[in-house]
Amino acid sequence: MHRKSIIIVGCGDLGTRLGIQLSEQGHEVYGLRRTKNALPSLLKTVSCDVSCMTSLASCWPARTFDYVVYCLAACAYTEEGYESAYVTGLHNVLKQLQGNPPKRVFFISSTSVYEQRVGEVVTEVTPISPKHFAGVVMQKAEQLLEKVSYPTTVVRFAGIYGPGRERLIKKVQSGEVCSEDTNPISNRIHIEDCVGLLMHLIKLDCMDQPLQDCYIGVDNQPVPLREVTLWLAKQLGVTPSKDVAMGRGGSKRCSNQRVLDSGYQFKYPSYKEGYQALL
Repeated sequence: MHRKSIIIVGCGDLGTRLGIQLSEQGHEVYGLRRTKNALPSLLKTVSCDVSCMTSLASCWPARTFDYVVYCLAACAYTEEGYESAYVTGLHNVLKQLQGNPPKRVFFISSTSVYEQRVGEVVTEVTPISPKHFAGVVMQKAEQLLEKVSYPTTVVRFAGIYGPGRERLIKKVQSGEVCSEDTNPISNRIHIEDCVGLLMHLIKLDCMDQPLQDCYIGVDNQPVPLREVTLWLAKQLGVTPSKDVAMGRGGSKRCSNQRVLDSGYQFKYPSYKEGYQALL
């Protein structure tokens, strides 16, 4: 694979992991983040606030990028926080790219764009009409990409877990399991597979293999959340002491068939392998 120039907009956990792996493969990687803290030395740190066009224009590297990966995390789980990170920020980055288009932009979205509530199967072509602000804002961001002239790919990740993302484990350790009456279908993906999938898609594009404009990033096994929490309780040797309502994202079975068809092989195909590695 020829050396590519890549900028990762949003270097939290996912962006930094991705940047390090791309850099280790010989690519030139810039990492953009809000804070002044330097990123690992393999990445070229760019510090600015993408939601402010003046800030962005003053620090954006003067060069052409092959790939832009937009994987910002909102600073607050509010409509304003989401709007600033995903709509204003993305709009500004796309404006900055005018006249100097990349080979492709990858945008990290979310399965929150699906409103399904009763366990329906959803794919990349399922119509979306979100009602909750998180999904509404993500849909607005995805629509911005439809207006640009170069190729774009949206990756809709579901519940990301892994080192440092152990909220569910902590809940189960305290005796909580998902109640029978809420019990939504849970879709998740290990952080290493998030990185692995993005690496895989970038590699395919580098090799001029056709990419789709959207992929759902989930593992092979959507399961009822109660099943996951009861299994975790058993692994942890915890006797469940209270049934609680869990899950804020409706209930749907997200299909990863398009990802599998692209040739990606999951390191953690289900919650069992993923959580086993964590425990």
